[in-house]
Amino acid sequence: MAEKTKMTNENVVSYSLSFAGFSIEVRVDEQSSINFTNRFDQYGPDFVFAVAEIWLNHEGSTHLIVPATHPENFLECLRDLSACVSSPPVVLGIEEVIPCGGWCSWMAGYWDRVDRESDIVGDEKTYELLIPASFVASKVGYIAVYVYGDKKIFEVAVRPGEGRKAIGAWAQFNSDALGTEVKHLAKVIAENIRGAEKKPGKLG
Repeated sequence: MAEKTKMTNENVVSYSLSFAGFSIEVRVDEQSSINFTNRFDQYGPDFVFAVAEIWLNHEGSTHLIVPATHPENFLECLRDLSACVSSPPVVLGIEEVIPCGGWCSWMAGYWDRVDRESDIVGDEKTYELLIPASFVASKVGYIAVYVYGDKKIFEVAVRPGEGRKAIGAWAQFNSDALGTEVKHLAKVIAENIRGAEKKPGKLG
């Protein structure tokens, strides 16, 4: 299940989802989450707004995937992810354009060619084919979820550019197991934000 770790910054709590060969780290800013939750108090006492960054832990290094700039409610992201892993997108023809686990590499190459203003025949058509597999996209990274043959694939990528090199990781997943873990993570984050709000020194 998701692991919780307190960060050096006392307001930030880290949670992780582990896959074969890598993990996804979610860094929740509890004070910012409390502030946003109270800002939307018209939604009732059960509403919680979570402010979080998403990081990739891979081969001993940590890479930002989704920053918390102009944050959306991360709990909504987790609800969408739970639905997505339960029924991953089926991209017809994906096996003909990339190898299994090759979504990240192709996207990295695509954005590199865009940055260099290289016109590769078929790029836009392939991009339109593959982009439905993208679950989350930011200026620095991607998360993709899709079906490849009889496999369900979860991929994470750091986008190249501005001094960043392309880094990707992927793993097969089981819909029931991952879906349960994501729902558990959403519940724990919401409970911890509500609990933090009641602690002395927190702005409630």
